[in-house]
Amino acid sequence: MAAKIALVTGASSGIGRAAAIALSKAGWTVVLSGRRLDALEDTLKMMGESDGGKAIVVPGDLSMSEDIKRLFEVVKKEFGGPFSLTVLRVMGSSSSLLETGTPGLINVAFRTQA
Repeated sequence: MAAKIALVTGASSGIGRAAAIALSKAGWTVVLSGRRLDALEDTLKMMGESDGGKAIVVPGDLSMSEDIKRLFEVVKKEFGGPFSLTVLRVMGSSSSLLETGTPGLINVAFRTQA
């Protein structure tokens, strides 16, 4: 069975944090992404994953195409494949993954494993 890998953006607070914690408790490997590294590390601690074995932190701003590209590069390097689940918390109309990401990155973001 393929590993269950979830990418959660906005994982530093609110719904993104709650989704990351719930997915971790359900046995998923979770990629935490958001702009505030300190808050992402707090989320990681709340998940009880101090060793990074079942979760990694990849800080970044999804309004920046360089950060989006780096996010997917890190995940590909760490896990080698597409995500099983992507939880995107995209706020606002002018700075979102859908507007700033390249079509290839958007396709990767929404690809799921069977």
